[in-house]
Amino acid sequence: MPNSWRSRLKRLIPPPLLNQTLLSAPILYRTALVNYETNMGPPDIEDLNEILPEVVKVPGDLVECGVSRCGSAVITALWLRKHGVKRRLYACDSFEGFPPAEIEKETQRGLITGANNAFTSTSYEYVLRKLKVLSLDGIVIPVEGYFQDTLEGIPGPFCYALIDCDLEESTEYCASVLFPKLSPGGWMVFDDYHSQQFKGVRHAVDRFVRDHRQQLDVNELRRALYVVRKKRDTAAG
Repeated sequence: MPNSWRSRLKRLIPPPLLNQTLLSAPILYRTALVNYETNMGPPDIEDLNEILPEVVKVPGDLVECGVSRCGSAVITALWLRKHGVKRRLYACDSFEGFPPAEIEKETQRGLITGANNAFTSTSYEYVLRKLKVLSLDGIVIPVEGYFQDTLEGIPGPFCYALIDCDLEESTEYCASVLFPKLSPGGWMVFDDYHSQQFKGVRHAVDRFVRDHRQQLDVNELRRALYVVRKKRDTAAG
């Protein structure tokens, strides 16, 4: 089911009612309509499923920046569990929406439209309960708070980092903090490169790639996700 239909459904049903319904009948998370509440579309999921077998060849845990209701984190954790991969996935988010100052700044620059209340239907408490009913609370570790307050405290190393922050400043910040913590051969993946609602993401990704090109041995836009891989030879570049 297209993401637009899931978005409409969330707007029609009050969050407390939706949360309680899903938590009471967790089988609903697996349906095509809900799809674990991911904001990723089918092309993104295809990219993710292609990348994960390569990701787990590299030592380290996984981290996501910008998880909202932990949809993609759950999908990734289910893949890890299915394949017997014992890694932790740190799911980082404020769980209350975007930083107001950053939203205002990017709105004034014409980089975003209609995002003031985006991703506010989640909560840290809801995500904890969701992970528990899905028996993923031992794999996914939610990290509550704005990235500037939390990210540097997660030591790594990481084999994989998904940057899905939507805003230019946050995307650039998360990439700059996490790239040094990637294991040699580790993957960094950016969502929303072609987003028309969050245009700052592309600027941030392009700058990151320009500044780190000599340290990358993969650098490409796939179906939907922009994918880079850190060189295994860390002395190179």
